[in-house]
Amino acid sequence: MGGEFNLDVKCLSGALRWLLIGVGAENLSVLIFSQVLHAVTFGSFHAAAVALVYRYFKGELKGRGQALYSSVGFGAGGAVGSLMAGYLWEIDAVLMFVFGGGLAFMAWMVSKHWVKD
Repeated sequence: MGGEFNLDVKCLSGALRWLLIGVGAENLSVLIFSQVLHAVTFGSFHAAAVALVYRYFKGELKGRGQALYSSVGFGAGGAVGSLMAGYLWEIDAVLMFVFGGGLAFMAWMVSKHWVKD
């Protein structure tokens, strides 16, 4: 049960979280459980991303690496994600969450093939 198991759990927890919110938002227990999954997935992926920045950006470049991570991940990624979510929401709110769950599931599939410990 090494890093691969943990990555599996994180990616699949993210997919489950999105799907649960999409189909069970009217149920408080589902929302609370989804928020716990959010804490697990967001916190662990953010910590891993910061660790990667510190691994690949040495010395004086660490600050630039962190700025790049923040601007691309939260800035550009947040803008594109919000735009896509808005379009999907106009079609169907549940579809938006199912799409998010599908993306998290695809991340798991990619990690199975290309992410090595």
